[in-house]
Amino acid sequence: MFCIGICDDDEGLCGELEKMLYDYGKEHKIQMNIDIWYQGESLCRFLRENKKILDVLFLDIELLTTNGIEVGRFIREEQENMETAIVYISANSSYAMDLFRVQPTDFLIKPLDKIKVGNVMNRIQKISEVRKGIFEYFGNGYYFKVLYKDILYFSSQNKKVHLVL
Repeated sequence: MFCIGICDDDEGLCGELEKMLYDYGKEHKIQMNIDIWYQGESLCRFLRENKKILDVLFLDIELLTTNGIEVGRFIREEQENMETAIVYISANSSYAMDLFRVQPTDFLIKPLDKIKVGNVMNRIQKISEVRKGIFEYFGNGYYFKVLYKDILYFSSQNKKVHLVL
């Protein structure tokens, strides 16, 4: 299960990105929960009040009031959250130097396209698996997570993979 946030003041872009992400999830059999915010302040308020950690945040730099760089600093410095993969999105590529302190995972230039969003999600998925030390799999209609350290080996029999802990 991926918890994903989108924060952009352009409602149309949010809808398009949400569809791209759900399509990616269907294609890769990844369950997703996507939340959308149109203002940086409402995102920060939500994170502060709910203590929720997002796996991925697609964050516009040029928001109407608080800019995305300030939201990123709030996440990294005030919340001390280094786990959330922040992917900045902007029509302007001149912000690259301002983003180093926030340590974003990626930077996408608007307009977004499905291939670039998919490539970013592939990378985030690989980083997430390594960082968390968790192997995730789907079986019998449910998603399961197992710590890598608890896995002894995998075996295959009659086209079925068995996980031995």
